[in-house]
Amino acid sequence: MKFISSFAFILLLLPPAPDAWGQTPVAFADTFTVAQCRGLAVQNSPLQQKKLYVESIAALHIRNLQSNNLPRINVGAQVTWQSDVFGLPFSAPGSDIPKVPKDQYKLSVDVSQRIWDGGTDRYWQQQRELERDLAAAQTDVDVYQLREVVTDLYFKTLLLQENEAILQSSKTDLQNRLKQAEASVTEGVILRTAADQVKIQILKTEQQISAIQVDKQALLEILARWMGRAQVDFALTAPAWSNAPLQPEARPELRLFSLQQRSYQLQKDRLDLAVQPRIEAFAQGGLGRPNPFNFFETGFEPFS
Repeated sequence: MKFISSFAFILLLLPPAPDAWGQTPVAFADTFTVAQCRGLAVQNSPLQQKKLYVESIAALHIRNLQSNNLPRINVGAQVTWQSDVFGLPFSAPGSDIPKVPKDQYKLSVDVSQRIWDGGTDRYWQQQRELERDLAAAQTDVDVYQLREVVTDLYFKTLLLQENEAILQSSKTDLQNRLKQAEASVTEGVILRTAADQVKIQILKTEQQISAIQVDKQALLEILARWMGRAQVDFALTAPAWSNAPLQPEARPELRLFSLQQRSYQLQKDRLDLAVQPRIEAFAQGGLGRPNPFNFFETGFEPFS
């Protein structure tokens, strides 16, 4: 009974099962298979919410990258007063050279449009998608491990149920033997010690049954927590036997490893972005005093 001894540390914390004291077992309305137990455990786990969160963040990043292709418009205003301004050190006869005002004003609108970014946005989009896929693959690995834990709890509980049924059948046989022994003792055929030996075997069997019931209750309570149920109000059903060969299940670790290899390749591609040219068109227009491109126009003049 090595398996039973492994749960000794929680036996003192959990109450014994109701039928451990000779009460009639409760008939549960819900009966779950191993697939249903795993499904409820995954549904109750926060791992699925984590995957949804990562997907949402990646979608927002990709949307922001797509907005880089839109034209950018900036509006600026500037007011300054100069203690000294540019002026010619001489005066030309017959001409009036305008004087640059010390108070200067500028209102401008800048429009820029990216034509070619050297593949930067495409790289960052691939990076965000890869980060999303890596997080999803890691979540799938965690979910797979969770399913393994639930499966282990499920079949260990079924094993305890079968052991309990065998011991109950053995107890019934011993009780029948005890009746026969008591009758033989009454008739003087055998000694009282023979009947006492049967009683001792019955007591040992009852102790084993009680220990199994406590261990089974502990496993069921752990399984109920994984499934998101407040109490053990369900029963487990053994899977149907099938002669069909088992189909191997794809391991999520393989997909995670493949994505990690792709991540290394993407990091190498990032080095090529540093030597790629960037092409961008821009235009500026506004109103200034004086004209920032012609200081001899000292009024409020448009410029572009």
